[in-house]
Amino acid sequence: MKMIRTSQLSLGEKLMQVRRAKGISQDSVAYVIKSSKSFVHRLEYGQAECNDDMLKQIKRYLEIENAPLLEHELQLYMNRLWLLHDKLNTHKAEDARVLLDELSSVLDLPYEDDLRLLYLHLEVRTLIRESNHEVAEAKLNELEPLMVDASNEALCMFHRSKGFFSAMRGANMESLKHYLRALSIESDYVKPDITLLTNIGMLYASIGKPYHGIASLERAIREFGGPHGASSYTKSVLGMAYAIIGEYSKAKELFDSSLIYAKSLNDRTEQGLTLVNMSVLSMRMGNYDECVSLCNQALECYGVDEPHSKITLVGQKNVARCIALFNKGNALVKLKDYAQCQEVIAYGRSLLDNNEKFIVGFNVLEHLISIDNNDSIKYLEEVAIPYFKAGDGLDKVVALDICKELEMHFTKKRSKTKAQAFGCIARDIYEDMFIGEIDFG
Repeated sequence: MKMIRTSQLSLGEKLMQVRRAKGISQDSVAYVIKSSKSFVHRLEYGQAECNDDMLKQIKRYLEIENAPLLEHELQLYMNRLWLLHDKLNTHKAEDARVLLDELSSVLDLPYEDDLRLLYLHLEVRTLIRESNHEVAEAKLNELEPLMVDASNEALCMFHRSKGFFSAMRGANMESLKHYLRALSIESDYVKPDITLLTNIGMLYASIGKPYHGIASLERAIREFGGPHGASSYTKSVLGMAYAIIGEYSKAKELFDSSLIYAKSLNDRTEQGLTLVNMSVLSMRMGNYDECVSLCNQALECYGVDEPHSKITLVGQKNVARCIALFNKGNALVKLKDYAQCQEVIAYGRSLLDNNEKFIVGFNVLEHLISIDNNDSIKYLEEVAIPYFKAGDGLDKVVALDICKELEMHFTKKRSKTKAQAFGCIARDIYEDMFIGEIDFG
């Protein structure tokens, strides 16, 4: 991989390339600076020099007044470019947009291929931060053919953006591949940051590799926690990973810290996400009333008119609501409050009536209510378990829970063979999550 470079052309050669790209003649430039065509020719070929006032006149006429041509200008430009990069990493979209507009002059320099490509990738990331996803993805697709000989910095940003859009489509394995590629690229300018490491950690957990996720998330907190600790989101995701592997005390500590921090920022999106994750922990610890309460609090955070653009890896706000409703329904089944559970199922179905995962999920709740019915057992065994077992990591957790429910059901019925069969399925899922290798295809 090559490092980012700026042009080694002389000032005259740079002016010539811009002039030609804009279709302007040497005669026109000569007229503007009150000189001759031969002088412009000699200037462009390094046989003459111009003073500062003449250079300003030429740049103004070529409409590149703010473009970095001289060495000190390029250094200042690079410093501001990386300031823009930092603004994006810290979610300061408005500041990033101002800088992006100020730095757009590089697009008028046809010889600065690396800088223009880097600028365009920062434009894509700015559009993502502004939630202008359709335009951002279209621009990213236009840039993809140019990545063959791109600098490390541009490649890193390309893979980050590709990872984001893959995650938006629910292609977690593909997204993880891109984020890991971005992480592996060595550069003096672009370093790993808390968002990249957190996304990698969450994706590992999402594909059923919580231990890999914990390693990435712990690194994010260790290296980027800062004086006020890591972000609420990072701690919440790490807490979920610990909950999946049964480290409940660590999970609770992280969730409590995450919720306090999110409340201090009055960030209802982060509060809702943490409350949903806390409800999973309560469910796994057998605190079913607490689980219902936490889900209700999460649903209050996901108000009808509230924006949820930050829930990038979870999905749109109705998906977030349905996750809370599914967790609440699970707890209500345990509490045998079947009437309220039916209300939860109906509400969830009204929110996402075309989402296959939640169709199956809410069907699971309905069949758990009537688990003594042979048709319900058949649905859980032949439809629900295979569906969630074939899914991502959190889906596999659902499949595990269904297996445990059926194993307990048949144990109570003293049907040892059936109970053992579901125990074996659960062990297979468990081994795939915690022991099996990652297959990126």
